[in-house]
Amino acid sequence: MNLTRHHRRAGLTWVEVLVVVGTAVLLFGLLLPCVAIHLRLRRCVMPTGRIACVTNLRQVGLAYRLWANDHEDRFPMTVSTNQGGTLELAATREVFRHFQAVSNELSSPKIVVCPRDTARVRAHSYADASFGNSNLSYFVNLDAVAGCPQMILAGDRNLTGGASTNRSLLRLRTNSLAGWTRGLHTNCGNLVLVDGSVQQVAAAGLRRQLQAVTNEFIRLAIPFTRP
Repeated sequence: MNLTRHHRRAGLTWVEVLVVVGTAVLLFGLLLPCVAIHLRLRRCVMPTGRIACVTNLRQVGLAYRLWANDHEDRFPMTVSTNQGGTLELAATREVFRHFQAVSNELSSPKIVVCPRDTARVRAHSYADASFGNSNLSYFVNLDAVAGCPQMILAGDRNLTGGASTNRSLLRLRTNSLAGWTRGLHTNCGNLVLVDGSVQQVAAAGLRRQLQAVTNEFIRLAIPFTRP
Protein backbone atom coordinates (compact mmCIF):
# COMPACT_ATOMS: atom_id res chain seq x y z
CA MET A 1 0.00 0.00 0.00
CA ASN A 2 2.76 2.46 0.89
CA LEU A 3 4.68 1.59 -2.30
CA THR A 4 1.60 2.31 -4.45
CA ARG A 5 1.14 5.68 -2.81
CA HIS A 6 4.80 6.46 -3.37
CA HIS A 7 4.50 5.80 -7.12
CA ARG A 8 1.42 7.97 -7.36
CA ARG A 9 3.21 10.86 -5.69
CA ALA A 10 6.26 10.47 -7.98
CA GLY A 11 4.25 10.99 -11.20
CA LEU A 12 3.24 14.34 -12.77
CA THR A 13 -0.34 15.50 -12.69
CA TRP A 14 -2.06 16.76 -15.86
CA VAL A 15 -1.85 20.28 -14.50
CA GLU A 16 1.91 20.00 -14.04
CA VAL A 17 2.33 18.56 -17.56
CA LEU A 18 0.36 21.45 -19.03
CA VAL A 19 2.50 23.95 -17.11
CA VAL A 20 5.72 22.39 -18.46
CA VAL A 21 4.42 22.32 -22.03
CA GLY A 22 3.15 25.90 -21.78
CA THR A 23 6.52 27.10 -20.47
CA ALA A 24 8.37 25.35 -23.31
CA VAL A 25 6.06 26.92 -25.93
CA LEU A 26 6.55 30.37 -24.38
CA LEU A 27 10.35 30.02 -24.39
CA PHE A 28 10.29 28.84 -28.00
CA GLY A 29 8.19 31.85 -28.98
CA LEU A 30 10.65 34.20 -27.29
CA LEU A 31 13.73 32.61 -28.87
CA LEU A 32 12.36 32.25 -32.41
CA PRO A 33 12.79 35.96 -33.39
CA CYS A 34 16.39 35.89 -32.14
CA VAL A 35 17.14 32.81 -34.24
CA ALA A 36 15.56 34.44 -37.30
CA ILE A 37 17.65 37.60 -36.83
CA HIS A 38 20.79 35.50 -36.43
CA LEU A 39 20.08 33.62 -39.68
CA ARG A 40 19.49 36.89 -41.57
CA LEU A 41 22.75 38.28 -40.29
CA ARG A 42 24.59 35.15 -41.43
CA ARG A 43 23.29 35.59 -44.97
CA CYS A 44 24.92 39.00 -45.32
CA VAL A 45 27.83 39.64 -42.96
CA MET A 46 28.90 43.16 -42.05
CA PRO A 47 32.71 43.50 -41.99
CA THR A 48 34.26 46.86 -41.22
CA GLY A 49 34.74 47.74 -44.89
CA ARG A 50 31.06 47.27 -45.56
CA ILE A 51 30.05 49.55 -42.69
CA ALA A 52 32.26 52.27 -44.20
CA CYS A 53 30.62 51.64 -47.58
CA VAL A 54 27.19 52.16 -46.02
CA THR A 55 28.40 55.47 -44.61
CA ASN A 56 29.71 56.50 -48.04
CA LEU A 57 26.41 55.74 -49.75
CA ARG A 58 24.46 57.58 -47.10
CA GLN A 59 26.53 60.69 -47.91
CA VAL A 60 26.00 60.10 -51.65
CA GLY A 61 22.24 59.95 -51.11
CA LEU A 62 22.30 63.16 -49.08
CA ALA A 63 24.38 64.93 -51.76
CA TYR A 64 21.87 64.05 -54.47
CA ARG A 65 18.96 65.17 -52.31
CA LEU A 66 20.62 68.52 -51.58
CA TRP A 67 21.34 68.99 -55.29
CA ALA A 68 17.73 68.18 -56.17
CA ASN A 69 16.46 70.70 -53.62
CA ASP A 70 18.21 73.44 -55.60
CA HIS A 71 17.02 72.16 -58.99
CA GLU A 72 13.24 71.90 -58.80
CA ASP A 73 13.36 68.48 -57.12
CA ARG A 74 15.24 66.84 -60.00
CA PHE A 75 18.46 64.86 -59.96
CA PRO A 76 21.34 65.84 -62.31
CA MET A 77 20.66 62.80 -64.53
CA THR A 78 17.40 64.47 -65.66
CA VAL A 79 18.72 68.04 -65.90
CA SER A 80 20.47 69.46 -68.96
CA THR A 81 24.19 70.10 -68.89
CA ASN A 82 23.32 73.74 -69.65
CA GLN A 83 21.86 73.89 -66.15
CA GLY A 84 24.61 71.94 -64.42
CA GLY A 85 23.07 68.51 -64.91
CA THR A 86 24.20 65.45 -66.85
CA LEU A 87 21.18 64.55 -68.99
CA GLU A 88 23.07 64.62 -72.29
CA LEU A 89 25.79 62.38 -70.81
CA ALA A 90 23.39 59.61 -69.82
CA ALA A 91 24.18 57.45 -72.86
CA THR A 92 27.97 57.75 -72.47
CA ARG A 93 30.29 55.56 -70.43
CA GLU A 94 31.41 58.49 -68.31
CA VAL A 95 29.47 57.50 -65.20
CA PHE A 96 31.75 59.63 -63.03
CA ARG A 97 30.16 62.76 -64.53
CA HIS A 98 26.98 62.11 -62.54
CA PHE A 99 29.02 62.28 -59.34
CA GLN A 100 31.05 65.28 -60.42
CA ALA A 101 27.74 67.13 -60.83
CA VAL A 102 27.06 66.85 -57.08
CA SER A 103 30.67 67.47 -56.01
CA ASN A 104 29.75 70.71 -54.23
CA GLU A 105 27.50 68.64 -51.95
CA LEU A 106 29.91 65.68 -51.74
CA SER A 107 32.96 66.93 -49.87
CA SER A 108 35.61 64.46 -51.04
CA PRO A 109 36.01 62.08 -54.01
CA LYS A 110 37.23 59.47 -51.51
CA ILE A 111 33.57 59.02 -50.55
CA VAL A 112 32.73 57.49 -53.92
CA VAL A 113 35.14 54.58 -53.48
CA CYS A 114 34.17 51.57 -51.38
CA PRO A 115 37.00 50.65 -48.94
CA ARG A 116 36.72 47.01 -50.07
CA ASP A 117 36.97 47.87 -53.75
CA THR A 118 40.66 47.21 -54.39
CA ALA A 119 40.16 47.68 -58.15
CA ARG A 120 39.38 51.38 -57.66
CA VAL A 121 41.72 54.20 -56.67
CA ARG A 122 40.74 57.13 -54.47
CA ALA A 123 41.15 60.47 -56.23
CA HIS A 124 42.34 63.66 -54.55
CA SER A 125 40.01 66.04 -56.36
CA TYR A 126 36.89 65.98 -58.54
CA ALA A 127 38.53 68.66 -60.67
CA ASP A 128 41.55 66.47 -61.39
CA ALA A 129 41.73 65.73 -65.12
CA SER A 130 42.42 62.08 -64.30
CA PHE A 131 39.22 61.64 -62.27
CA GLY A 132 37.10 58.97 -63.96
CA ASN A 133 35.36 55.62 -63.59
CA SER A 134 38.53 54.12 -62.12
CA ASN A 135 37.90 56.36 -59.08
CA LEU A 136 34.31 55.25 -58.63
CA SER A 137 32.75 52.20 -56.93
CA TYR A 138 29.07 53.04 -57.28
CA PHE A 139 26.42 52.96 -59.99
CA VAL A 140 23.68 55.56 -60.30
CA ASN A 141 20.08 55.10 -61.44
CA LEU A 142 19.53 57.37 -64.45
CA ASP A 143 15.76 57.07 -64.00
CA ALA A 144 15.63 57.94 -60.30
CA VAL A 145 12.80 60.33 -59.45
CA ALA A 146 13.05 62.57 -56.40
CA GLY A 147 9.36 62.10 -55.64
CA CYS A 148 9.65 58.29 -55.39
CA PRO A 149 11.36 57.64 -52.01
CA GLN A 150 11.64 53.85 -52.39
CA MET A 151 13.36 53.93 -55.79
CA ILE A 152 16.99 52.86 -56.02
CA LEU A 153 19.28 55.86 -56.39
CA ALA A 154 22.78 54.38 -56.30
CA GLY A 155 24.70 51.37 -55.03
CA ASP A 156 27.64 49.02 -55.31
CA ARG A 157 28.85 48.43 -58.85
CA ASN A 158 29.14 44.60 -58.62
CA LEU A 159 25.66 43.94 -59.99
CA THR A 160 24.65 41.02 -62.17
CA GLY A 161 21.55 40.31 -64.27
CA GLY A 162 19.53 42.55 -66.55
CA ALA A 163 20.55 43.57 -70.05
CA SER A 164 23.66 45.62 -70.82
CA THR A 165 23.13 48.22 -73.54
CA ASN A 166 26.58 49.76 -74.04
CA ARG A 167 28.95 48.22 -71.47
CA SER A 168 28.00 50.88 -68.95
CA LEU A 169 24.22 50.95 -68.91
CA LEU A 170 22.49 48.04 -67.22
CA ARG A 171 18.79 47.83 -67.92
CA LEU A 172 16.77 46.11 -65.18
CA ARG A 173 13.07 45.31 -65.17
CA THR A 174 10.99 44.82 -62.06
CA ASN A 175 11.19 41.04 -62.57
CA SER A 176 14.88 40.85 -63.52
CA LEU A 177 16.91 38.09 -61.86
CA ALA A 178 19.40 40.63 -60.54
CA GLY A 179 22.09 39.75 -58.06
CA TRP A 180 25.62 40.50 -56.85
CA THR A 181 29.01 39.05 -57.72
CA ARG A 182 31.38 37.83 -55.02
CA GLY A 183 33.39 41.03 -55.39
CA LEU A 184 33.22 43.78 -52.76
CA HIS A 185 30.78 42.24 -50.25
CA THR A 186 30.62 38.52 -51.12
CA ASN A 187 27.31 38.07 -52.95
CA CYS A 188 25.74 40.99 -51.10
CA GLY A 189 25.58 44.70 -51.77
CA ASN A 190 24.48 48.11 -50.57
CA LEU A 191 21.81 50.34 -52.08
CA VAL A 192 20.92 53.92 -51.27
CA LEU A 193 17.31 54.80 -51.97
CA VAL A 194 15.91 58.16 -53.05
CA ASP A 195 14.82 58.87 -49.47
CA GLY A 196 18.47 58.59 -48.36
CA SER A 197 18.16 55.27 -46.52
CA VAL A 198 20.74 52.57 -47.18
CA GLN A 199 19.73 48.93 -47.66
CA GLN A 200 22.17 46.07 -47.11
CA VAL A 201 20.78 43.25 -49.21
CA ALA A 202 21.51 39.91 -50.82
CA ALA A 203 20.05 38.99 -54.22
CA ALA A 204 16.55 38.38 -52.83
CA GLY A 205 16.46 41.81 -51.20
CA LEU A 206 17.71 43.46 -54.38
CA ARG A 207 14.91 41.84 -56.38
CA ARG A 208 12.30 42.90 -53.84
CA GLN A 209 13.57 46.46 -54.13
CA LEU A 210 13.28 46.30 -57.91
CA GLN A 211 9.66 45.20 -57.55
CA ALA A 212 9.00 48.39 -55.60
CA VAL A 213 9.91 50.43 -58.70
CA THR A 214 6.87 51.81 -60.53
CA ASN A 215 8.57 52.12 -63.94
CA GLU A 216 8.68 49.13 -66.28
CA PHE A 217 12.48 49.25 -66.19
CA ILE A 218 15.33 51.36 -64.85
CA ARG A 219 18.73 52.18 -66.35
CA LEU A 220 21.71 51.87 -64.07
CA ALA A 221 24.96 53.55 -65.13
CA ILE A 222 27.73 51.15 -64.06
CA PRO A 223 31.29 52.57 -63.83
CA PHE A 224 33.09 49.99 -65.96
CA THR A 225 36.67 50.82 -66.82
CA ARG A 226 37.26 48.55 -69.81
CA PRO A 227 36.96 50.20 -73.28
